[in-house]
Amino acid sequence: MFSRLACSVFVLITGYYSIQKDESVYGARDLSRHYLKAVLLCLEMLFYSVSALLVTNLFKNINIGLGDIIKSFLPVFYGNWYIKSYLCLYLLIPYMNRVLRNTERRTIFLFIVFFLLVWSVIPTINGRAWDHYGNFDMMLIMYVVGAYISLFKPDIKVKRKGKLFFSFVVFIHLLSVPCFDLVGKQLNNEFLCKHAMFLREYSSVSSVFIAIGLFLIFKEAKVKNRFINEASKGVLAVYLIHLEPLLIGIIWDGFWPNRWYITKPWFHLPIK
Repeated sequence: MFSRLACSVFVLITGYYSIQKDESVYGARDLSRHYLKAVLLCLEMLFYSVSALLVTNLFKNINIGLGDIIKSFLPVFYGNWYIKSYLCLYLLIPYMNRVLRNTERRTIFLFIVFFLLVWSVIPTINGRAWDHYGNFDMMLIMYVVGAYISLFKPDIKVKRKGKLFFSFVVFIHLLSVPCFDLVGKQLNNEFLCKHAMFLREYSSVSSVFIAIGLFLIFKEAKVKNRFINEASKGVLAVYLIHLEPLLIGIIWDGFWPNRWYITKPWFHLPIK
């Protein structure tokens, strides 16, 4: 229920810090340096994709076709959706920053309100979460929200009552799954059971609220930890490896078959 909104938090952080760079006065040399990082990210994707291809060759029970080989050497087109979307966002950052820096606060605020209304609130109410446009829309709006907080520093202090309300929303967010399952089972309603995790979508009101709330809470936290800084350097590698298409079966069916827990009787005890 939290994996998808974690993506939103990462983009919020990107918007918050990227807008602080003076992208509006970038020269050709600075832009080249900016886009070089995108090239390095592509090369990192290629490294792990080809490495995964070599690793799977060690498992004789896995069939690797020509299509798998082509996809491994073209991860920018066939690889992880989040990295592909982030690359598109990264290419746009210098131009988005220029627009945001030269736009009035009220205009950006109204844009955010309108976008959240049509992208999050309405789809959550009518049951049609906006999750079929490649999720790049999530990156755009979360980047703008993060940049807005960084540029204008709105006076939003998450005090005791705010944290209590935040905790309540998190509780409802989690409780929605067993509630949908329980009601669906009692009413023999297949639709409710199939959509028990509806609120986990990027655009659901609770996911958006929790993502922004987490960002605001930890933005004020004073945390200095050498271990966290060192461990964070390997997060992208872990993300790319565990979602590499050729390795998914090996990792999640072989080393850590946690998705099969759903077939265990004890997993369904709360709704029996």
